[in-house]
Amino acid sequence: MNDFQGMVAEDGHDVATKVTQAGDRVSEAIQGLTQIVEGVQWVGPDADTYKEDWGAFVNGDVAKLVEAFTTFGQTLERHATEQDDTSQNG
Repeated sequence: MNDFQGMVAEDGHDVATKVTQAGDRVSEAIQGLTQIVEGVQWVGPDADTYKEDWGAFVNGDVAKLVEAFTTFGQTLERHATEQDDTSQNG
């Protein structure tokens, strides 16, 4: 039976960085897509509605997703740091 509890702190730091970077990649991808969406030669009420809906999506659901990646990355980083401190203090 394994009585180990905790984490390998280095792994926690690495994963925290990867989680945060994933959020950055999502944000960058959406920014690129937003430029494409806004660059479409399309005029009229359907275009206006589509672009407004896209903006609401980006500023709502996508922003929440990116924020969640950041929060989860920060939380894991904090836990890994706590593990570092615990390991150093015995």
